[in-house]
Amino acid sequence: MSTAKRIHTLDGFRGIFALMIIIDHAANDSFIFQNFIVQKADFFVDYFFVLSGFVISYNYLHKIKDFASFKDFMVRRLIRLYPLLLYTTLLFFGLMLIGKHWNTFNDPYPVLFLQLTDTLTLMNSNPIFGSSLGINYPSWSISSEMISYALFGCCLFMFRKNAVIVLSVFLLGAGLFILYTGKYMYMG
Repeated sequence: MSTAKRIHTLDGFRGIFALMIIIDHAANDSFIFQNFIVQKADFFVDYFFVLSGFVISYNYLHKIKDFASFKDFMVRRLIRLYPLLLYTTLLFFGLMLIGKHWNTFNDPYPVLFLQLTDTLTLMNSNPIFGSSLGINYPSWSISSEMISYALFGCCLFMFRKNAVIVLSVFLLGAGLFILYTGKYMYMG
């Protein structure tokens, strides 16, 4: 696969969005964090997803033409995302087992193993396939990315001529699901 031309301006936006997400997670009661932008910085996660979706679409829209190219796309995405997910999830799992031993963590073992399974199978971002936010709570974003990549890639090679229409129907369906459930964010 040939590489697409890089849009360097987007790298700056990616850096700003990532920094705002870090600040949001580190925010405390000091005056530095008491402003509208930092208090609403969780929305930069959404911007980051939109930017990521644009970059993936820009780079792969004309590359995924059959099952082989779809498989290559998914393997590349998995190799890029899964090692860090696996490492952090196993680390969290180990810490939870230690915490359980010292009575600082009280979830029963079946719940821990369910959370572990949801996280490692990348299903912890949605109530349809998964049943928890997983052991490593921030990993919901990796799960969301992988599910989105799979839908995007499948639409491109299965509905090549009508991919934009099918993707639009998925987007409309997601919007209707949000309206139906009354939840913008998945809250478990």
